[in-house]
Amino acid sequence: MKKLSSILKIFSRSDSETPIPKDRNVQMEAEAAKSQGNQFVSSGDYLSAVQCYQQALKILPSYAEAKINLGSALLQMGRLQEAKELLQSAVILKPSLWQGHYQLGLVLNQLGQFQLAADSLCRSVELHPDFPDCHWQLGLSLAKQGKWSDAVKAFGTASLPDDQFQEMHANYGFALMRTQQFQDSLHHLNIAIKLGETSDLHLVAGAIYEQLSMKPEAELSFQNAVRLDPDNPEINIERAYDVLLQGDYLKGFSQYEKRLKLRVHYEWTIPIKYAIENFGTDRYWQGQDLTGSSMLILREQGLGDSIMMLRYIPLLKKLKGAAKLSVECDPAMQRIYESVPEIDEVVVKRDDIRIAAFDWYCLDMSLPYLFQTELNNIPSAPYLSIPEQHRSKWSERINALEGCKVGIVWSGNSRYGVDSIRSIALEKLIPLFSIAGIAWISLQKGEATNQLKQANLPVHDWMDDCNDLMDTAALIDHLDLVITVDTSMVHLAGAIGRPTWLLNRHKTDWRWLLDRADSPWYSSVRIFRQTTHNDWESVIENAAQELRLKLQS
Repeated sequence: MKKLSSILKIFSRSDSETPIPKDRNVQMEAEAAKSQGNQFVSSGDYLSAVQCYQQALKILPSYAEAKINLGSALLQMGRLQEAKELLQSAVILKPSLWQGHYQLGLVLNQLGQFQLAADSLCRSVELHPDFPDCHWQLGLSLAKQGKWSDAVKAFGTASLPDDQFQEMHANYGFALMRTQQFQDSLHHLNIAIKLGETSDLHLVAGAIYEQLSMKPEAELSFQNAVRLDPDNPEINIERAYDVLLQGDYLKGFSQYEKRLKLRVHYEWTIPIKYAIENFGTDRYWQGQDLTGSSMLILREQGLGDSIMMLRYIPLLKKLKGAAKLSVECDPAMQRIYESVPEIDEVVVKRDDIRIAAFDWYCLDMSLPYLFQTELNNIPSAPYLSIPEQHRSKWSERINALEGCKVGIVWSGNSRYGVDSIRSIALEKLIPLFSIAGIAWISLQKGEATNQLKQANLPVHDWMDDCNDLMDTAALIDHLDLVITVDTSMVHLAGAIGRPTWLLNRHKTDWRWLLDRADSPWYSSVRIFRQTTHNDWESVIENAAQELRLKLQS
């Protein structure tokens, strides 16, 4: 990557300077101050450089190049807001300078304003498409937004030598992994590893080898990750997933507790860090008797995880003797929790939790470990009952339908890291919709509902009337069958005991285990698995065949 000093030197060329004013001495004086600032930047003395650029602007306030250089230096000093304001004024003053848009993009990336950063960097690319850093920084801002396909395109525009730019090869490899281009991903990750081994690089490579069913290579990568950083909690968590996938729950859930010590920051770690930082570790429940004590359960991950862990919460009273149970939850889950007799208090806003209001607390994903869960003692489903006053909301509409009443879900939350391999395009499900004798009911929420609006398919869509998961559960409770990809809907349907078919990806989540058509977590769930990566056609064909048999029985 070009260094900042080399970018600043671009402005020493007279053909890129602000037009010379009538007083040539003023221009020359301002240019001299800027040039001296560039020299200070080259030696790493940013404070002196800032003073020189400020002097140049005092002499010539309309000097756009000096504004950009000053913004760049302030960026290096971490004075981001000042840099942003200067660079914004510079690109207004002289929008044809690609350097201004580029530096503004860097600042906006640092401020976490990734879409604005992408807009600035796109403009920089338009003005100067041959500068590799513009493409790379654009790729980073797109990756931060989870726009992996666009990030891959941006990363791939610039050609990289194989003996330089470790960080860029690593980022490119990660984006390629997110778009399921696993072989290309490995190519760039292995280049990055050759340029300097890190535990994280080996860890990502191991995950890709697993996707490709290359078990020996995956194991070697994980061993290398452990060799370089044996105490890295992230490595232990990845190994925990593998152990859980094999069905060794005692060992797997024990190892999964390492997530409480994660050093890296992901969206899903925010509740963990919040809990530890605000409530400490002394009151973190370790499975002991709770007789006479108050207990707080905090949500940790997605809605599906919350539904899955709900089975344990009543046991805190029934088996551990808790006197009071409080639960913190997503608003979509509030009425679900309120319907559970053992739960005394439901808190929707995390900041409303009063530290003095509980004796012990626990993150819900720790409950399987603390209850010493094995395959043969998982609390059974169904464990969620829908009150009749909620069920009755749907009775008239559902009773008016003829045929087998089947709910359908084809897509998950696009922000989830592996959503692209667990979700299905609606059009791929047409073989199911062509089967006669079925009344199809959409259970789909989110952006994917647009696919239904654009398609001419025999699917009833009442999800605008589902304000939370209680409404959706009440609808599901009327259905004969739910067919879904791996989203919260499989957990919701399983928790209330409705027959559910899971259309599952090849690289499965740990909770669905390996080579099983059933689930120890939900007795009503049947799993249709991909036999090879991204082979949805055979999964849907098998489901269609079984659906015809179901209608005949």
